[in-house]
Order: sequence, then structure tokens, then C-alpha cells
Amino acid sequence: MADETKKYSDPEIAAIIQGALDLGRKDSGGGLLLSEIEGIARETGIPVEHVRKALERHEESRDRSLGRAILGSETSIERVELVPRVLTQGQLESLNKSLPMLTNSPEPSLVAGGALSLRRGALRSILDGFPLSLTISRAEGGTKVAVAARLGSVAVGLFAASGGLGALAGIKVALLGLVVAGLGSVSLPVGAAALALGGFVGLGGFLFLARRLYRRFVERSRDRLGAILDRIKAAIQDLKD
Repeated sequence: MADETKKYSDPEIAAIIQGALDLGRKDSGGGLLLSEIEGIARETGIPVEHVRKALERHEESRDRSLGRAILGSETSIERVELVPRVLTQGQLESLNKSLPMLTNSPEPSLVAGGALSLRRGALRSILDGFPLSLTISRAEGGTKVAVAARLGSVAVGLFAASGGLGALAGIKVALLGLVVAGLGSVSLPVGAAALALGGFVGLGGFLFLARRLYRRFVERSRDRLGAILDRIKAAIQDLKD
């Protein structure tokens, strides 16, 4: 019989809940709706808002894992840090004036509700390397600085262009080989198969190169994002009282 007065550790709680879910799958066919998960959370005293935030993080983590598997690296980079200084509205306005220089983004940022936000436009994103989003807001114990680079559109463009060029190059090489071998001595099915094979080989080769290029691009974007974050943190510390 279970001891009603015993307290269980977090790993024990996770193991017990997982065991209960496994038993439930045998009876119901498996899986829970979000409403059912929220119901369990309410009964155990967990705020529903925490469940939804955890779900968002889970979805983002799954998307990043999928992107890494296909592209060879993640499609978004995020950095969040807390600067131990609480800014006044006037200091936020002053920081806003220097933001174009700090982020290399001439687009106007928005200051409202004790927060400063910026999204770099599409053209500037192409010229400067990556789409940037930035939020500077008051938080408990200081000022939270969140910067993010969304690289999905860059990855799609790079891989689409590489795939097209690769397939075209492969077909041209295969066609050149057929011409050298003598078109008259090659049957139509064999020629078509050779062109298709050349296209696939070229496509695979260029996609391999695209993965390597994209990984380098992500590393470069990560360094530049870190530099932007460091400049903003230094600017916050240098603001006059």
C-alpha cells in the first residue's frame, strides 16, 4: 500500500506519471489531447500557462531538430540575457536612438509599455546576413535582452538554388558523356536513364555542398548575433542615470 505522507522526488514523479500514461495507452489506444493534459495539470496544481509554454518549447525544439536533420544545422538562433540594471523610460528612449548603430539596422524600433522591439526588414536582412528580431524589456532584477536570427528563409533559398544548379549541372555532364559516346549508339531509354542519373548525382553533390555552406553561415550568424548582444549589453551599462 502506498504511503500517503511520503513525498516523491522530481525523477520519481516523472517515472510514476510516465508509467500511468503507459498503462493508459493500453486501454485507450494511446495519446492525450491538449485539453486532457491541461486537465491533469489543473488537478496537480500546475498552472495551465506553464503547460502551454512547455508545449511551445517542445514544438520549437522539434522544429529545430527537424531542421538540423535536413539542413545540417538549426534554422533559428536565440540568445536571452539579463542585464542587472533596471532602465527607466527615458533610458529606453536614449537606447533606442543608438540602436541603429548597435544593430546595423536603420529601420525604426518601437518603444512601448516599458519595452523596446525591433525587426530588421527583408532587404536589410539580405544585405546584412540574416533576419534579426530584438526585444529589450524590463524584468525582475534588471533588463532582459532577447535577440534572435531566423534563418529558415535563407536556408530554403540556398538549398533550392543549389538543388536546381546541381541537377542542371549533372544533366549537362551526362549529356556531354552521351555525345562523346555517340548518341546514335545509345538507345532512348538508356539515354534518358543516364540523364536522370546525372541529374540525381549532381543534385546530391550540390546539396552536400549546400549543407556545408549553410553550417558556416549559421556559425557566422551566431558570432554576429553574439556581437550585437554584447554591444547592447555594454550600451545599457553605459547609460547615464
